[in-house]
Amino acid sequence: MVDTPSFDLPKMKSIPEHSYDALMQEVKRFQRTLGDDKEMGIVANGGGLIIHVDAVRYSGQMIVFSGVDSNGNDARLVQHYTQTNVQMISVSKLEDQPRRIGF
Repeated sequence: MVDTPSFDLPKMKSIPEHSYDALMQEVKRFQRTLGDDKEMGIVANGGGLIIHVDAVRYSGQMIVFSGVDSNGNDARLVQHYTQTNVQMISVSKLEDQPRRIGF
């Protein structure tokens, strides 16, 4: 019996993962511009809803933004990675500590 060496190939990133990584770089850049009294918000549904963002993740081919609206209601925006357009805005913080997406 011949003993064949085994090795693990590096995991290749999917296109949605690359899109997510690029988006996270932009979020980092934007958050660095915010003062201690501001946090990042995103405009959803054509300006009808502003989400104070707690987290961003990808799920399959979807990019998911989670947070709360200005009234403290849970809010989530789910977009296919090919249709992701994000308008980041500086909004007044809702709590003592401004929200930051964990970087």
